[in-house]
Amino acid sequence: MIIIIEGTDKTGKTTFINTFAKQHKCIIIKNQHKPNGINDKQLKESYIALLYFINKYHNKFDIILDRFYPSQLVYSILRGHDSFDDSWYNNFEQKLRKFGHLYVYCTVDKETLLERHKIEQDEYLKTNNIDLIQKRYDKFYNQTNLNKVQLNITPDKSFFQSLVKLEVLTNLQTLRR
Repeated sequence: MIIIIEGTDKTGKTTFINTFAKQHKCIIIKNQHKPNGINDKQLKESYIALLYFINKYHNKFDIILDRFYPSQLVYSILRGHDSFDDSWYNNFEQKLRKFGHLYVYCTVDKETLLERHKIEQDEYLKTNNIDLIQKRYDKFYNQTNLNKVQLNITPDKSFFQSLVKLEVLTNLQTLRR
């Protein structure tokens, strides 16, 4: 199973991943490419290489992708172009859909997100771009044909743990059948 974890910076993706990883045999692959740190050709080549890895190992253990191509589509606007218009990503998504997968879109309310950004400033996502990036993640979520679930992760950890168990695990069990 391939589990793609996405969402605006500071929405709880790492917390979700750590909670999930404690309960499942999995490998976590964290995308280290900042949107302005690699050119599009190199990025696409890295995704193709990752697809080969997925093809080889997806039946042996869950593969958690901490950010993946949806982040590149969403954040591309901050690099001066819109990758939503690039058909390469649609073709890539069709290849990815051949594997058991789940796209998990992590969100929090805007007030919580702004508080988290005040505590720990992000070097790439500035506060004045949060609305734009959230709208672009929403656009991806609404347009993608991937199996998907949206998690509104609140500061209440017991509620968060319930979401992990009920929503995501139920989806995974259904997808594995």
